[in-house]
Amino acid sequence: MQMRRAVTGRRLGPPASIVGCAALAAVSLAFGLHGASEPLRTDFSALLTAGRLAPAHLSMLYSATAQMQTQAAIIGHPAGGLNAFFGPPAEALLAAPLTALPAHVSFAAFAALSGLAGVVAAFVLVRTLGLHGVMARTAVALSAFSLAAAWNYWLGQTDPLLLLAAACALAMLVRGHRFSAGLLLAVLFVKPQVIWLLPVVLLCARQWRMLAGLLLGAAGWALSSVVLTGAHGLTQWGSLMLQFGPRLGTSVGVPGLVELVTGHSGLIVAIACIPVVAVASWMALLNRDVVEVTAAGITLSAVTAPHLFPYDLVLLAVPVAVVASRAPAMAVAAALGLNLAALIDIVAFPDRAVVETAALLLVVIAALTRVAGTARRSHGGTAATPAYTWPEHEQRMGGMAPRIRPGRALEPAARGGAAPAP
Repeated sequence: MQMRRAVTGRRLGPPASIVGCAALAAVSLAFGLHGASEPLRTDFSALLTAGRLAPAHLSMLYSATAQMQTQAAIIGHPAGGLNAFFGPPAEALLAAPLTALPAHVSFAAFAALSGLAGVVAAFVLVRTLGLHGVMARTAVALSAFSLAAAWNYWLGQTDPLLLLAAACALAMLVRGHRFSAGLLLAVLFVKPQVIWLLPVVLLCARQWRMLAGLLLGAAGWALSSVVLTGAHGLTQWGSLMLQFGPRLGTSVGVPGLVELVTGHSGLIVAIACIPVVAVASWMALLNRDVVEVTAAGITLSAVTAPHLFPYDLVLLAVPVAVVASRAPAMAVAAALGLNLAALIDIVAFPDRAVVETAALLLVVIAALTRVAGTARRSHGGTAATPAYTWPEHEQRMGGMAPRIRPGRALEPAARGGAAPAP
């Protein structure tokens, strides 16, 4: 009887996964088509505004008056309210070619590029972490194309492109290129809130090369911003953020939930982050697995960010994939929980992300549970099998590919003798 149930579960698993993933892909497509039908009523108008200002008026990029006038010219009538651009000047320069096309065409091209980036990112995560089971791959698909992530294709957000950068950085980590991985992860500083706690986690974990690459990339963003807009540009950016920035209570994460419940922010945000930083420090000091430390840093950044929206949660595909490499069922449960929470918030709390915040906390608990368990096994002296391998490279090198083991980050398997059995 038990064998029959197991066989039935294996038969029902793949079809259910395919149906679920196809449904989410259809939702993303529908959201993208809706955004393409009215691109100037989405966040994409802010990107077009920056692209229009970028070539010749970078010094006025963060001027509220300049953005209002430019956006009104793009929309074709005076804007009721400014959809402000807060990104770095380099992003505005990259967006400049989009302004040469009609808004509908440029939005469709951008949405298609974002969708392709999401697909490639999911593939890279699956290949990098060696996820061969149906449940593990389903967890990655459910998080990379979640209901919350579908808002990227409606609003014209850049998060799928950031997910691709994070996935490629993870692949570099597995191959042993920690400095390059940190440098590539610095791309995520386009939205600092999605990665702001990662340097603290890397510092606690003593991952010096990766931390050096990450900080060098962040310094590059800051230096290029000052060079392109001038020192007064930073002052204008601050004024623009204070005037048109999002309210904290609409943010996903602990600070937003605290502000929503209490009505206060500022000091409360800092106090809410203290225990999370303490947990991150404790985890990083116990664990030396650079991939799991990176995944935990991204997750903790999300849960403590004072400015995070549901579409930013697509980056949780990275920690979900890492959890799936050890506990596929837990990863699927976390991904399903995020999708269910997004559905409840859309129906019951259209202007808030209350349930998604609770689901995000569950993802954090799952990630920290796996990382802490790895650390305990590592320091307990029990032999552990490698967690991650690079499949194609390992096959070419005859089992000598760089591997990541709990307590030994990116140590070649063949050092000091034969490679351990996978």
